[in-house]
Amino acid sequence: MRQTHQAWQRSAAFLLVLGAALAGALPAVAGSVSFSIDMNGSYLAVPTADGGVQLQMQPFNGTMQPFGQCRAELAGSGSPTPLVFTLANGMTITMSTAFLYGDSPAAPVAVSGTITGGSGIFEGASGAITGTITANTAAATASTLPLTLTASGTLTAPKAPSGLNVLPGVLTFSIPNGSTAPMTQNLIVNNEGLDAASYQVAVATVSGGNWLTASPGSGSVAGASSSTIAVTANPASGGAGLEPGIYDGQVTVTYGSVQVAIKAQLIVGGLGANLLVSQTGLTFQAGAGGAPSHALTFQVENTGTGSLAQLKATTSVTGGGVNWLNVTITPVPGNPQASTVTVTVNPVPAVAGTYYGRIDLTLSNAANSPQSVSVVLQDMAGPLPDISPDGFVMTTSYLFGAPGIPVEPQAIQLTNLSTHTVTFTVTGGSGPSGASPTSAAMDWLTFSPASGVMGPGGVASVTVSVPAACFGTGDPCQLWFNNYGEISFHFVEDNYTAGINIGLDIPDLYGAIGLTGAVRPGPKAVTTCVPSQVGGVFTSLPIGFQATVGLPVPIEVKILDSCGQTMDTGTAVATFSSGDPPLTLTSIGGGQWTGTWTPRTAAAQTTVTVDAAETGASTGALQVSGSVAASTSTPIVNVGGIVNAASGALTIAPGAFIEIYGLNLGGAVNVAPPTAYPTLLGGTQVLLGGQPMPLYFTSNQQIDAIVPYDIVPNSQQQVIVQTGMAYSEPEPVTVGVAEPGVFTQDQTGTGAGAIFGQKPGGVPTLNTPANPASAGDALWIYCTGLGTVSPAVAAGVAASTSTLSYTDAKVTVTVGGIDAQGLFAGLAPELVGLYQVNVIVPPGVAPGPNVPVIVNAAGAASPPVTVAIQ
Repeated sequence: MRQTHQAWQRSAAFLLVLGAALAGALPAVAGSVSFSIDMNGSYLAVPTADGGVQLQMQPFNGTMQPFGQCRAELAGSGSPTPLVFTLANGMTITMSTAFLYGDSPAAPVAVSGTITGGSGIFEGASGAITGTITANTAAATASTLPLTLTASGTLTAPKAPSGLNVLPGVLTFSIPNGSTAPMTQNLIVNNEGLDAASYQVAVATVSGGNWLTASPGSGSVAGASSSTIAVTANPASGGAGLEPGIYDGQVTVTYGSVQVAIKAQLIVGGLGANLLVSQTGLTFQAGAGGAPSHALTFQVENTGTGSLAQLKATTSVTGGGVNWLNVTITPVPGNPQASTVTVTVNPVPAVAGTYYGRIDLTLSNAANSPQSVSVVLQDMAGPLPDISPDGFVMTTSYLFGAPGIPVEPQAIQLTNLSTHTVTFTVTGGSGPSGASPTSAAMDWLTFSPASGVMGPGGVASVTVSVPAACFGTGDPCQLWFNNYGEISFHFVEDNYTAGINIGLDIPDLYGAIGLTGAVRPGPKAVTTCVPSQVGGVFTSLPIGFQATVGLPVPIEVKILDSCGQTMDTGTAVATFSSGDPPLTLTSIGGGQWTGTWTPRTAAAQTTVTVDAAETGASTGALQVSGSVAASTSTPIVNVGGIVNAASGALTIAPGAFIEIYGLNLGGAVNVAPPTAYPTLLGGTQVLLGGQPMPLYFTSNQQIDAIVPYDIVPNSQQQVIVQTGMAYSEPEPVTVGVAEPGVFTQDQTGTGAGAIFGQKPGGVPTLNTPANPASAGDALWIYCTGLGTVSPAVAAGVAASTSTLSYTDAKVTVTVGGIDAQGLFAGLAPELVGLYQVNVIVPPGVAPGPNVPVIVNAAGAASPPVTVAIQ
């Protein structure tokens, strides 16, 4: 029979903020702390040209309590001598010290000095240190003299926050159907204060049983230190593997009176393959009429079953012009489940502007196919020169004192993208572990040439090498586990300077076996080396980078631990001083971790910090700074800004009414006609899984749309917004079979539901405390997210009034906790994108103005709304 009703649709804003994922910086709270140092190092006897011997102090390793494991090394020469202490998480404390030598190197040496600053929470730190350096003459050799540094002092950090910072704010586990193998991801717990902080961990799941666990269940993090919590999703926790579906859970970390909630989601896919793309956006630059910047690459991986043999890539550009975008797919040797995609752009016309394109990657048996990568080409009248790569790490397992070249030279390519001549100069270098060279140490980083000239479109190459003499007898360059240097390029005509970080990694050569003479021993076996920290360099962001709001910025880092092993498991999260949402990076092997940052906030200086935690709890951090220019032309979809229009849930479903929040999404307000929604509204189009979505409402910060019914559920799909010629970077969203949400009268997603009551033989009227329902009355519940229907109706088209479309998923309703008899569940006739569920108020419901109502479909439950019952 035909249902009569009042239309109930929602278009008001419902902005969801992910508290943990988007949390800002902790407030600064100045504090002081006493510390003690217990570290071991050595003097190394280095022969001099005149036949004498020079003593070189090698870095110290040990602890600085209460901060934990630490390394200390000289960062220069002269008096006072700068001494830099590096903690396990990468933060540094700089001290200006004086060494008062005794009668011989074997005599105790008094150490005194002041703290002059540091990095991280120790920025602007002050304080004092006193202690001694004592030689262990009994363990001395002809070329080495072991040393012990013991000291104490006080430290004041005026900018140290107070409390714990937990990263990331969301954990997503994607597991193929039928798999019973558990997956583990780490939470990084950073203590942003000076005092130790204790925490407790609790986990909870909404459905699927006890598939979520976390370890440890409690712990303590020393001041200015980091710890890890291993979070595991086990689809076989109840025996057999979970059925395909979306399973939600939560990890809660509590310290003091503060609770940090981390959303955990397990996606068990219905199809075998699953595509994972290491970058979702690329930006090229070019000179109008000149040359484009260097080729960029990203990796595609099949994290499900099967291979990538049938992977296909297609390119397109907006505006209907000549396709300037090219891609090449190359399988990763020895890994049938991974391929590298190389992207280049053609020489561009002499018309300056910003151009947009898209790469669509498809695999027939992948539930989340296609996966797309947005590409931006900035064609400028005066582009800055191009540098490639933006950083790299050189590695060696060379045995000290042996002949040969231990490190192959590396080349940095400079390209003049403009139509004018560019002059460049090169400066920089390195010292022990990346510090400025001391008079007693040889610089391990050299480059050639030191200057040059490039004509329009010209290319120059700068060769970077490590002198072979650095690996000779006596360790003249004072090389250590991880050594970092910097090269700066100054382009005279553009008055622009950019720098890149260069690392030299040497496996851990010390530890339990110690030094055996002037020639260092070979690397220890991995099983005998316990890493104390991780480090690395940015390989995609130059020092002094220049980014633009809305345009994708690939972030790539190479991370190694202090045993010389690449970090390929664990967690790496990028955070931004501008307040942009944190970004969880993806490991693609070989120590490379990647992700795409969409800048949302313009800033003259923005610092990007990557916190890394290796499986096994070794932690570290690395930073680079640059600027972000303002822009209002590129659409940006908020992280967590794609939600169920009724409930605000982050999971959506086929046929659901959803809301998309962001910036630059459509300009003026536009509303679709009531009977059919177009896929282009006010110059805005939205793609979900490559399909255009019917649009009901567009504005600068909000879009209301309908999910296509044939989108593949139990998967993570991408949303891309196009306004005019501009693409947003793809934003992921989880799609389930169903995700019920009941509309509410005040459009907040909570409180009184959009529910009509109907007395037997009466007319439906809005349920309110003044117009309550009684047992035996019918309730008409208006909702969304109930999934596919039969007979099918095209998304964005009004449901038929003559042929009712029923939900394919079973729908049940509880009123006051009691099951209600169902009358109808399907699309609301005459309306677009709205579901209607009719039930009978069961007897025995406790009367009241706020009786909870919950709609269930395909194992998912709506957040409770209320109804008045008398």
